[in-house]
Amino acid sequence: MSALAAAAVTAWARERLEAPSLVEAPDALPASEGADLVILQASRFGPLMSTFMRIADGMAMAGRAVLSDIVWSTAPTPELLAAFGPPHSPEAVRPVEGYEMQMEHAGLRIVERFDVPRDAWRPDLDAAAAAAVDADTRGAAALAAWLVERVE
Repeated sequence: MSALAAAAVTAWARERLEAPSLVEAPDALPASEGADLVILQASRFGPLMSTFMRIADGMAMAGRAVLSDIVWSTAPTPELLAAFGPPHSPEAVRPVEGYEMQMEHAGLRIVERFDVPRDAWRPDLDAAAAAAVDADTRGAAALAAWLVERVE
C-alpha cells in the first residue's frame, strides 16, 4: 500500500478510534488484544476468513478496528486482475460484497465504510498497476477502509 493511501486510511482511523495501534505483521495480531487496531491491506496476512477470525479473536468484546484493502466494486478488467491478483497478495482481490460478507461471518460488524479517493493511492503504484488503474474507466479497483466492531 502506498504511503499516501496509508496516510489517508490512518487519518480516517484516528478520527474514529481513541488510540489506534497499527498492525504491521500477522504475528502482531494476537498481541494486540484489547487495543483499537488499524490493519492496512488485510489480505497480505493470508486467507481473509482466517485473518478476520484472528482479528476478531484479538479484539476485546465491542472492540473496534479499521481494516483496509483493494477490492472490486465491479467486474475487473484482465489488466486489473494481473496487476492486483496473486502474487501481490496471498489471496486475490475480492468483490467488495464478498469481502464484507467474510468480515461479518468472522464476527466483525461493519460500522462505517470509507472509499479512499483514487488520487490518494494511485501515485505510488508500479507502472503496470498504474496503467491498469488509469485504463479502468468504470472504477472497478477501489481502496476501501472499514470501521468494524467485534460482536458475538
